[in-house]
Amino acid sequence: MAQVPNTVDYIVVGGGTAGNVVAVRLAEQGNSVLVLEAGKDASTETEVRTPGLGMLNMRNPERNWNILSSPQKALNGRQISLPRSDNSFVQVHNLRSDSGSNTAGKSSEGVVV
Repeated sequence: MAQVPNTVDYIVVGGGTAGNVVAVRLAEQGNSVLVLEAGKDASTETEVRTPGLGMLNMRNPERNWNILSSPQKALNGRQISLPRSDNSFVQVHNLRSDSGSNTAGKSSEGVVV
C-alpha cells in the first residue's frame, strides 16, 4: 500500500462511478487527494486482474456486500439488489443492425470500436 501523507487537500471516500473522476480532476488542479476505498487490497487476485472474471466478485462477500435499495414505491415496495454498477473489464459492441434508425445522431456511422 502507498504511504499515506499526513495532510491532503481533499479526501474522496469511494472511487465508485464518479469518485475517481473527481479525484483526478482535483489532482489536475494541483491539489493533493486521498481516495479511500473499503476492503483489502485485492489487486493481485485473479478474479480482479483477469478480464471477464470480474463477475466472480459478485459472489465474493468480501467484495459484494449485497446492498439493497430502499423499498421502492413504484415497485410495490420491492427492493433492487445491486443499485450500483460492478465492472468486470468487459466491453460489448453492438451489431450495426442493432443501431436503430438512421435518424440524425442515431446511426452507427462514425462509431469507433
